[in-house]
Amino acid sequence: MEVIATLIGLLTAVTAFSILSRRLPLPYATVMVLAGLGISFVPHLPKISISPEYIFLLFLPPLLYSAAWQMPWREFRRNMRPILLLAVGFVIFTTCIVGVVMHYVLPGLPWAAAFALGAIVSPPDAVAATSITQRLGVPRRAIIILEGESLINDASGLTLLNLAVLAVVSGPLTVGHVSLQVLRIVGGGIAFGLVVGWIVAWIHRRVDDPMAETVVTLITPFAAFLPAEVLGLSPILSTVVAGLYVSRLAPHIFTPRLRQRSRAVWNTITFILNGLVFGVIGLEMNAVFRDVFEKSWLGPLGYAALLSVLVVAARLIWIFPTAYFPRKLFSSQKEGRPSWREVLLVGYTGMRGVISLVAALSLPLMAHGSEFPGRRIIIFLTFVVILVTLLVQSLTLPSLVRHLHLPHSSETDREEHAARLRCAKAALQRLEELSKEPQQAEDETMKVLQKYYQTRANELRDSDEQNGNPSKSIRRIRHELAKAQQQALLQMYDQDEIDEEVLNRITNGLDLEMLRLGEEEG
Repeated sequence: MEVIATLIGLLTAVTAFSILSRRLPLPYATVMVLAGLGISFVPHLPKISISPEYIFLLFLPPLLYSAAWQMPWREFRRNMRPILLLAVGFVIFTTCIVGVVMHYVLPGLPWAAAFALGAIVSPPDAVAATSITQRLGVPRRAIIILEGESLINDASGLTLLNLAVLAVVSGPLTVGHVSLQVLRIVGGGIAFGLVVGWIVAWIHRRVDDPMAETVVTLITPFAAFLPAEVLGLSPILSTVVAGLYVSRLAPHIFTPRLRQRSRAVWNTITFILNGLVFGVIGLEMNAVFRDVFEKSWLGPLGYAALLSVLVVAARLIWIFPTAYFPRKLFSSQKEGRPSWREVLLVGYTGMRGVISLVAALSLPLMAHGSEFPGRRIIIFLTFVVILVTLLVQSLTLPSLVRHLHLPHSSETDREEHAARLRCAKAALQRLEELSKEPQQAEDETMKVLQKYYQTRANELRDSDEQNGNPSKSIRRIRHELAKAQQQALLQMYDQDEIDEEVLNRITNGLDLEMLRLGEEEG
């Protein structure tokens, strides 16, 4: 009963702090870190202990799947080179630097545990970063690179973490063994994720029950994660690949009702999970603080300050050479050459977040119940790095963006305007087809609708829009027109004329219109 009351209290606190974050000049993730720190000092709180092996299972699959689902595939593919250089190269670079430095600085920290710490703090968190950058009007490509990086860097960082843990548990690893392990883990994870994505898409094509399909979307991340974990593959890559695969096909296989329902469910789930992670770490920080500060508080704080500077500096050192030098070997015209201002922004925007917390908490118990070497100091250092990067960078980013004078990308706005104009033309064409069938509607009804959509198309050409309300007498025809617009929208999406953001923005309005008309039962 005490545990249940504590969890309900945490959910209440998560909601309260979420409301508070909207009134403060701080992003949600920063407020939640501060809240977790505050919770750790509340006296007489019960200890909630979650077994480390369940940490990944409870939090990671839905968070990763949700992030993959929202990733615009076209922009992800266009910016694959910088994304991979950051998501793989930078993670390895940071893990090595942190591992070497912290092994020599922290007394008694084994090599494998030091590299485990490096793997934990190396992947930045896109949720924390984009929650700030999106409000500042930075170029869309920078946001795409940050979001795409976070999808893959979780997999690379956690793969390195698994190897470090294996080295602690089983002893030193050879280069050949590590190479085979990485090939099996990465390749197998990608292949398994594709299989799961194909099966889930097949189910959605053949099931016409929004409630059951919503449940399928909730099961999917665990179906991709759990078997891959058992098979020794990368559960992170498996979950991300499955999410990307289903997301790419979703506009064709999801009904309007399912889209609206699943969007609401998933927004709620990710909100709760992100908040609970910081609450749980707050409950555990009591014991961590007591252990870490038992002899001195200056030493641990000094190590944390050094580590925070190290991860920020490592990103800036890595990003400038890799942003320009590889272009002499291969480049993409679609990708384009970034300005030094954009590179500096992406390099500086390296906040750590929820994935690092989950990874630190997941460090296993050893044989005979002993803890992973340095587990509590690793958790403490991870928490401080998250706190420092979120606080410092979230407070200084607005000023940096103002001084950089970054251009605002209007590509999405142009694509949305073109898509809305295409939809209006598709509706007019469908209306013309219906007007040739006298049994479909009265002449006056057709004239009203033709006038509405012709006016809308004309105003869109002049960059204006007009809203209209359907009357009951023309509900069925309006539904046919909405379907025609949706088909035109999907055609533009399939031909890469618009990205997922534009597709989702316009589709959401069409879905609501069809549901309001009462004609869509799926």
